[in-house]
Amino acid sequence: MLQRLSTDDIKTRIQKMLNERDQLAEHSKHIQPSLIWEEALKYHEYVRELTDKHLDLIQIHSSSINGWLWSKYQHASWRKTMRKEEIENLKEIRLYRKFIRDIPKHYWISEPTFDSRLKILGIPYGGKIINFDTVRYQTCITNLYHAGILDYLRSQKKRSSIMEIGGGGGGLSLQLKTLIGKNCCYIDVDIPELLFYAAIFLQKNAPSSQIYLYDPNTFEPTSLENIIETYDYVLLPNYIIDSFVNVKPFDLMLNLFSFQEMTDHQIQAYVSLANNKLDGWLYSSNWSGHRANSELKFRVEEILAQHLELLTHYDKQTLEKLPMLDTILINHLATSRNRMRRAPNRGIKPMRGEHYEIWYK
Repeated sequence: MLQRLSTDDIKTRIQKMLNERDQLAEHSKHIQPSLIWEEALKYHEYVRELTDKHLDLIQIHSSSINGWLWSKYQHASWRKTMRKEEIENLKEIRLYRKFIRDIPKHYWISEPTFDSRLKILGIPYGGKIINFDTVRYQTCITNLYHAGILDYLRSQKKRSSIMEIGGGGGGLSLQLKTLIGKNCCYIDVDIPELLFYAAIFLQKNAPSSQIYLYDPNTFEPTSLENIIETYDYVLLPNYIIDSFVNVKPFDLMLNLFSFQEMTDHQIQAYVSLANNKLDGWLYSSNWSGHRANSELKFRVEEILAQHLELLTHYDKQTLEKLPMLDTILINHLATSRNRMRRAPNRGIKPMRGEHYEIWYK
């Protein structure tokens, strides 16, 4: 029986990772967070000092790293009246309805609220709690469903593996792993500071799951394949991605909302990994660029196309109709050039975004 991670274990291992990264950074500067994240992380150190009582509310704290604040719902006018018409006209609900309108109900997601105090995190709708994170994750799930990828992964007899590049607070990890089922390992690769959020979140919301959190003192690259075969969730720091050289290919890789915050070199490292280690698909939902990121010289989709075969293509006329580069998420589906895989449904339904629908091949 694998031992369950305690909160103290998580805190200790994260600190070990930070120490190890500092040592490695003397020789490999690219493993340091991008300048955007280096600045943001200065304001999040307090989270690792919280007691277990306050860590029960980890989603409250992680909302700030996800780009929206839970407090926007605290004093909203609809919370007093709970008028159905007002709630249904809220942007989050309109988008949520768009993305669930023609998919099975078991693929409709909700913000997890194992603690009743977490209901402040969103809008009550149809027995679920909906916020901007829910909408973003639902967009991903809907697109993967229409492409046939979710049903494909659920039907596999062999154990599947999913890698999320930059899993943030762990929200998508929980949703996708729950939908796909037990016969799947979900690997989250991120900077150590954010692995803390994901580890605590999964510990609270998936208490029966086996969670592996990297420990520099005990980890051996040769053991990674066995770890993936054994654990439900595997949380690894971004600076050890070279350790994947000896593991079996991944069925799915994802990046939501963080490629545009990386350096060119960092995105290229992940895309190169996908080309070499992907026997399936990469799903990207990102801005094409970020006005505050001086370390990103190319559009995100340009870097993706350098190594991968894009199954989604946005023509010039479509792009001209869309808002500025860092105000709209562009959803891409790609596959490795070394192991070309068309989506099981091959464009029977379009890829959906907040403002558009795009057919893919």
